[in-house]
This record gives sequence, structure tokens and C-alpha cells, in this order.
Amino acid sequence: MLAAALGYIESNEDKKRFTELYNTYKNLMYKIAFDILQNPQDAEEALQEAFFSIARNFSKISEINCPQTKAFVVIVIRNCSYNMLKKIKRRHEAEIDIDELEIPAETPMPDEKALDKYGVEALENALKQLPQNYYDIIYLTSYMDYSLNDASKFLGISYCQQL
Repeated sequence: MLAAALGYIESNEDKKRFTELYNTYKNLMYKIAFDILQNPQDAEEALQEAFFSIARNFSKISEINCPQTKAFVVIVIRNCSYNMLKKIKRRHEAEIDIDELEIPAETPMPDEKALDKYGVEALENALKQLPQNYYDIIYLTSYMDYSLNDASKFLGISYCQQL
């Protein structure tokens, strides 16, 4: 995890400082993530996302061992954990017991019907006619499987502007 996060940091001095931050706060951050998610694998995943986020914004951290930095890492891990919890809840709500469904084998799936009816080319043409910001959101969330929150960060827009 540390090695991957260090990939976001350029200078050797900042890499040493980031390693110090990692070693200083990783246990606290894991505890917060685990308290929220109640699952070690999910807590590890949230911890990884949090360190990636911190690495991307590492230039904003001036001092490692200070109350402001501690508050910053706590906020980041808490937000990553709550975002993951929301994603997990949505996934569980969307799960359907496939054995209970009675779908004939020859029944096309809705996306197959849409592609058969309109064709892939027509769909691509329709997407290309969208304003660039709409196309980018659809591409990042549907094709690249990013959350709306992450997509908005990549595009530099607020979450509300996407809607």
C-alpha cells in the first residue's frame, strides 16, 4: 500500500515525509476505518484509498506531527470509510437471489435489447452528441466504474454540478 501511494509523490524528501506520515497515522486510521466498516478487508481498502487521497494532496501538509495533520488524516479516512459503507449498502440493497428469478434462458438482457434495437453505433453517436461534461461523467461512472464523487474530483467540478 505504501509503495503504491508513494507513486503519487515526486521528490525523495516528500517520499520520506510521506513514509513518516504513514507510519505515524496508519494504526489510528485503520482503527477508525474498522470502527465504521466492521470488516478488516473493507477497512484495509478504505485505508488504501485514504492514503492515495492524502498522497495526491500531500503538498498541502506542512508538518507531520501536528494537530492539523492529525485532523486532516482523520477526516480523510472517515470520509473514505463512509463512502465505502454507502457503496457496500447500495450493493447489498441491489443484490437479488438469482435462484428466485424465473427468467427464460432466451430472454435478452435489457442492455442487449437496447443494443439490438438501436445498435452500438447509434448509441456511440448519441453519447458523442452530449455536452462534454455529461459525456465525461457517463464515461467515468459507467465505463471506468468510478463513483460520482471520484469522477467529480477528476473533472474538478462539485458533486452537485453533475446532477
